[in-house]
Amino acid sequence: MLADRLARGREFVPRGRIIASGCSRAWHAGAIDPVEGLGPKCALIAREAAAGDRVLLPRAWERDLPAGLREALAAKGASLACIERIGII
Repeated sequence: MLADRLARGREFVPRGRIIASGCSRAWHAGAIDPVEGLGPKCALIAREAAAGDRVLLPRAWERDLPAGLREALAAKGASLACIERIGII
């Protein structure tokens, strides 16, 4: 869980927002599942992201992300991470 990672100093509070998409059918295991709408969601994120924002997307989406999304976010000062698990204690 992000709160746990923040408390333990493994994660740092972003200067901006945390923008995330995904769901989980197994929160107890920390599993992240993809959701529908990769294209429209990525277009919205690319349009609305700002400096300091941290974008978290399902790892299952990584190979299908729109070309140039990561670079476009970086140019705005936002970061992108594709995750498959969250830590829960």
